Amino acid sequence: LTPDGKHAFTTNIAAMSVSAIDVATRKVRATFPVGARIEGLAVSPNGREVWVGGNESHQVYVLNAETGAVQHTIPGFGMPYRIGITPDGKTAVVSDPGAEKIHLVDVASHTVRSVIAVEAMAGVAASPQGVTVSRDGTTAFVTLKAVGRVAAVDIASARIVGMLTVGEGSDG
Repeated sequence: LTPDGKHAFTTNIAAMSVSAIDVATRKVRATFPVGARIEGLAVSPNGREVWVGGNESHQVYVLNAETGAVQHTIPGFGMPYRIGITPDGKTAVVSDPGAEKIHLVDVASHTVRSVIAVEAMAGVAASPQGVTVSRDGTTAFVTLKAVGRVAAVDIASARIVGMLTVGEGSDG
């Protein structure tokens, strides 16, 4: 959702597109072609950008929320699966289960500023997946699906500062 609650966006994996929905009328106002197996999606706090993870292209697409035009692509991911953006709009947190990493991206420059390697636990690749950012924007919580944990990431220091046990199959 955009911050004003007027527009919603959804990825359409099979159709390789993003739908822009007018919430008041409950109608799709536009569909934007993006790429194969797009899945994760986040709207910038100012409502101007829609960030979309391309599972097969190994990049994040940054779309103009009004026109759907791809304004930027950010390469270098194994599989950019889920995305969260801090409330101040400065940092995007991208989970990458394809590479066992969490990427912190500078939203203004559309460049990766830090990459956090997620270590295997008891010989099992952790598989970082779901992303939620705290309301104060200081911490990201990233589910580690394969090991039933959530990593607490300090965004300023780009470090995992804690682990929460949540049970098997944690995702979103």
